[in-house]
Amino acid sequence: MMTTAPPALRAYPRYRAGERGAAEAMYAAGYSRGSEPPWDVHYRTRWDALQRLIREEVDPEYDAAPPPSRTVPRRGGDPVNSCAL
Repeated sequence: MMTTAPPALRAYPRYRAGERGAAEAMYAAGYSRGSEPPWDVHYRTRWDALQRLIREEVDPEYDAAPPPSRTVPRRGGDPVNSCAL
């Protein structure tokens, strides 16, 4: 996983954009031809989360910022933090 995920995380956005050579980069990372259909779902739901989890564990300088606050305007003007709802 440590050898296939980083190249896939770099190559998949290029593959999705139709960039030449991106599919070959995915294959070189260890993904077989014919395995393309689930790549988008894996990229959106698994690969990024896995990369973040691994980075938190192995990168001593990683300092994750808290998730951005989402505010929802209330009637009357003052925003409400939607994370607290």
